[in-house]
Amino acid sequence: DGTPQYKASSTMTGTLDSLQGSARTTVTLTGAGLGKMLSIVFTKDSINAPFLATLNTDNALIFQVPDDAAGGDQKIKFTNTEGVTLEVDFKVIALPAVNSLSSNEAAAGDQITIKGNNFNDVTSVQVASSGENITVVSQTKTQMVVQMPATDAERVAFKMTNASGTSVSQLDVVNVNKALTVYSD
Repeated sequence: DGTPQYKASSTMTGTLDSLQGSARTTVTLTGAGLGKMLSIVFTKDSINAPFLATLNTDNALIFQVPDDAAGGDQKIKFTNTEGVTLEVDFKVIALPAVNSLSSNEAAAGDQITIKGNNFNDVTSVQVASSGENITVVSQTKTQMVVQMPATDAERVAFKMTNASGTSVSQLDVVNVNKALTVYSD
């Protein structure tokens, strides 16, 4: 089947070539006793990292940070077929990312649904240009509902902070309270 013929070791040692990375980052663990690896798990939320045994040796193991790995500091737990484990520190960079907004315009008090990724641990949302706090009504990993604040900003991009850091949305909302009125009844 192409799998290298290394035996599982009663001890494992190793260091990572990088101590942090985002989804799909390739990471290499080098050390000793790394043959017959059974699993690689990012311990925050117990997310398995896929890997190919055919690409690895007793001294090196190549894998990628999973797309659904939770952001922040955590351990990566390596387990071989004998049940021997090795844990190493790692920081997953999973910044909030906006893919779509429920509306491209809103007034103070309106709710906007933001869809994307890495919203479950967002601790702060602000108007990017002016810093006013935006109330988070609800949040999951892939969706967040916010209530628009009263602001002097004509357009509102969202500055969001989670365990990995801060990002600013590329998509924004027109503040209808500040928009130029072209026609009214």
